[in-house]
Amino acid sequence: VDEKGFLIRRMYKPDFSLQLLRSTMYINHLQVFSTELFRGIGGYREGFEGSQDHDLALRMSEKVEPIHADTIAYHWRILKNTQSRSGDLISTDSIDNSVKALEEHFKRIGKIASVDSVLLQRDKKSSPTPTGVYQCRISPENESSMSVIIPCKLGTKKIVAENEIELLPHCLERLEHMTRFANFNQKDNALEVVIVINSGDDEKKANEMLSHYGLTGKVISDEPGFNFARKCNIGAQSAKGDILVFLNDDTYFETEDWVFHISSLLVERDIACVGGMLLNADRSVQSCGDNIGRNSAVHYAPHPIASSVGDPMHRYLADHETTSVSGAFLSCKKETFNKLRGFSESFPNSFQDVDFCLRARAEGMRCITAPRVRVLHFESATRDAKVDPNTLSALQSFHGPGLAGADRFAFWRYQPIHFSIFSYNGIKVRTLNIMKIIFRFIRFMEKRLTRNPRCWRGVLRKDEYKIP
Repeated sequence: VDEKGFLIRRMYKPDFSLQLLRSTMYINHLQVFSTELFRGIGGYREGFEGSQDHDLALRMSEKVEPIHADTIAYHWRILKNTQSRSGDLISTDSIDNSVKALEEHFKRIGKIASVDSVLLQRDKKSSPTPTGVYQCRISPENESSMSVIIPCKLGTKKIVAENEIELLPHCLERLEHMTRFANFNQKDNALEVVIVINSGDDEKKANEMLSHYGLTGKVISDEPGFNFARKCNIGAQSAKGDILVFLNDDTYFETEDWVFHISSLLVERDIACVGGMLLNADRSVQSCGDNIGRNSAVHYAPHPIASSVGDPMHRYLADHETTSVSGAFLSCKKETFNKLRGFSESFPNSFQDVDFCLRARAEGMRCITAPRVRVLHFESATRDAKVDPNTLSALQSFHGPGLAGADRFAFWRYQPIHFSIFSYNGIKVRTLNIMKIIFRFIRFMEKRLTRNPRCWRGVLRKDEYKIP
């Protein structure tokens, strides 16, 4: 709430998310723990003023896994000037102390990591300013080889920005540029490209494309009959890399140093896979993780503009856990892929990525979205994007309990809902939007007429929450 007690925004926090906590102090001020644990880790420490909560939460998370109480437990009155901020600007001391807290966190768990404050240019006239988001990158102990697996159909073309492009050459040309940027010059550490073409496609032509762009790799023909999961598995079986990158041919990397980010985020053994932010051809956000739950699986895109923060958790800037990563760009260690027995061929056209991630999470592993890695995705150029009822039924059958509840990372709280304007639900939603506009106007007038601070109506209640 603001200084006068009026509600500004709602922050629906996820279940505990270690990667998000390393990226931003999303837990904020209200933390409840035993006296024994608090004293055992040394309580609040001097030298972390402005970020003492972040430092405490990081040290707590090293001992126990915090539990999130899914209820509106408190209202935070945001003042213009505090120890950690002045107006909209976060203080330098607060930023520096969070960086120090994160660096010490990685030292305590035996990892060498770089920590950088993430800046955001809020408008064209202003300079980039700190956001309270941090990019943490663990240094790999050994260099890992990487294989990019591209399942495709040769000769597929698509209109992008009024220009017709052939997808595979367009994708390979960008990969060749990325290979030079990532300095894959050593023969032992070359980026391998594995192209899996349809049965009947010209294998010689595909090999000529690899040679033309100076890429190291191989071409494999799929069996007759379309099965996207099978094509990915065939490519993985032939790949030599320690890290597998599954990449659609209808993609184009925006981020040049994506190899660095992927290699770093896959260092920890409990990371199953890493994805990035997918953008549409007009560079609006297509997906920043997947919203899985309530018997559905949809891309998470709370805001169309990629240069915004996305949601109150700043997920367009912050690395974060997600229930699922899109198969259009999915990276994982080959060891992990084999352990999970690859993609299930029960999902020939869609949901093989969701099934893979749900099985990984059932094994206690984490799926990460790194929005710093941005990839254009000209979706479903070669196949119908519509999900057939049998595939959806299979997903619900295999993962019923995991799909029935709400997404544990609270994506659904911010996900826009789209209905046809002529449908019953569409009329309900638009009526609700009109009521919201009227309510905002009334609230605006009430706020202008309010002179002194007050308590928000939701603060004072007859009952209190009891901590057992």
